[in-house]
Amino acid sequence: MAACFMANSLMHHRIISFFKLLVYQCLLFLTSCGVARNYSEQEMPKFEDTLANTPSSSSETLKMVSFNVQYGNDIEKVIFEFQNRPQLQDADILMLQEMDDIGTRQIAEALHLNYVYYPAVVHPHNGKNFGNAILSKWPISDSGKLLLPHQHPINKQQRIAVFAIVTVNKQPIAVYNIHIEVPLLSTAKRLEQIDTALRHAAKQPVPFSIIGGDLNAVGADVRTSFSSLFHEYGFEWATANVGATSKFLMQLDQLYVKGMSVIDAGAESEIKIGDHYPVWAVVKPYRVVDWY
Repeated sequence: MAACFMANSLMHHRIISFFKLLVYQCLLFLTSCGVARNYSEQEMPKFEDTLANTPSSSSETLKMVSFNVQYGNDIEKVIFEFQNRPQLQDADILMLQEMDDIGTRQIAEALHLNYVYYPAVVHPHNGKNFGNAILSKWPISDSGKLLLPHQHPINKQQRIAVFAIVTVNKQPIAVYNIHIEVPLLSTAKRLEQIDTALRHAAKQPVPFSIIGGDLNAVGADVRTSFSSLFHEYGFEWATANVGATSKFLMQLDQLYVKGMSVIDAGAESEIKIGDHYPVWAVVKPYRVVDWY
């Protein structure tokens, strides 16, 4: 009897997951109309500025946040949430996806953060720049853009990862903000996109690394495949147990760390902006050398 109940529960869960994925795929298809204008140059366009007063000291932990701000909308609301929610306040490193250059600067100015931003495309949805930003209260240097392989199968959109060195109290940290293609592209090809960032990160001569962003990781099997690849490169999945990170009740957004232990992590599901929730993690380096 118990076995029958468990089998029925598993089947029910799979049916719900299938319909979630079906709805998600339909929405993705509807928003992919038109052809994207890609920024195929490796070095441009690039937007950056130094707007923070570097802290004189740091605690022994580091707080990082990733948030997909749907099409860079509702910037004033985003700023309010980052100023007023304890788990999002005073982040050392902030990674934003689906941003434009104007919204990125508005957030950086309001939160007094340094930033670097690269657009991937001019998005056909709204004709605005669409890309990834890294913001920090610490100095940002040696930034760049990685062009990820395989375009969107319908609108030919290019995906990118933005990387930078964030120096926290003399300790350089390699930070990668990545936005993987949606499941209209095969899992194998999306794994190649992740591997591009991981291979680049493996060449960085630094003891600490962070890779985060919107991995569009739909389905437990996909998340397992993604995390296995990260683990091959020595990364720990910091947000493995945070649950859903989107209004589709799927864990799309993730944070991975290398050279650090995870103290706490979560997703701010009460925020009603766009279709994603901010995800955050507090970590501590394994090796402390002039860290604080």
